Amino acid sequence: MTVMEKASHSRLCYCLLQYILIPWLQVCCCNRFFFFTQEELSPLKAIIDSRAKKHHINRCLLYPLSILHMVRAVYTRVCVDVTVFKPVCLQVLLCFSRDTAVLDHFKYNSATPPKSFIQGKGGDEECAVVYPPNGVIPFHGFSMYVAPLCFLYNEPSKLYSVFREMYVRYFFRLHSISSSPSGIVSLCLQFERLLQTYLPQLFYHLRQIGAQPLRIAFKWMVRAFSGYLSTDQLLLLWDRILGYDSLEVVAVLAAAVFAFRAENLMEVTSLASAEVCPSHIRLVYVCVFEISPCPPHTPGWP
Repeated sequence: MTVMEKASHSRLCYCLLQYILIPWLQVCCCNRFFFFTQEELSPLKAIIDSRAKKHHINRCLLYPLSILHMVRAVYTRVCVDVTVFKPVCLQVLLCFSRDTAVLDHFKYNSATPPKSFIQGKGGDEECAVVYPPNGVIPFHGFSMYVAPLCFLYNEPSKLYSVFREMYVRYFFRLHSISSSPSGIVSLCLQFERLLQTYLPQLFYHLRQIGAQPLRIAFKWMVRAFSGYLSTDQLLLLWDRILGYDSLEVVAVLAAAVFAFRAENLMEVTSLASAEVCPSHIRLVYVCVFEISPCPPHTPGWP
């Protein structure tokens, strides 16, 4: 492994630790995650029961789960733009947490679903069960995978079907370690290679002031830019993900944002200012963002 590869690996580990592992541990270690009353669970269970029966959500487990508290506390933290859809997001994500059909994506995922044991049967492998039932541990910002779709569908059943398909085809790769070209590791590598190849002076300048470009862009890519782009531009980006059947456009757009802010970023002198400079990306228009098989004849950028 070369020095550059070791440095890139170190930056990736830092980003994964900061944005995925630590928030997940904070939720799992919270005392309220393990202890709550039946009265607190009953209204949420009623929502799941009625939604599952009304919209025919297959293989939806209908028994009380402590995961419901995680869903309410973590899943439904949405940005200001989609706050009005918070109740719908809660309904969809509660059903998602119990839908065992989601487990099918582990067949082509390097990760394995988390398991727990039936009470009083700890250590007995025959009593081990996948928990939560869908095998997906919620984390901060997870609701941003579903919130933008609320602008397209007013029926929860259709919204749920589209969200689940988007997740098992694409979004799960953004928080799973794998060698897939659309996995988060490959996207990080592609992002850094684009900057080093086409914006070497900017990349070197940011490294000199201690502002790792990947640290800034990682949160964009993990959420597929949800919550960062304006909603109409975000949906255009997701449309291109579907069109190209690949998440690689996310890494290309992240690099394009740095190119868009290159002049300003070359003037920053600290990590704090470097993080603020490209953070306001709502003016970025994805409608002019296209992937061409041949690089256009624009100096300094592919």
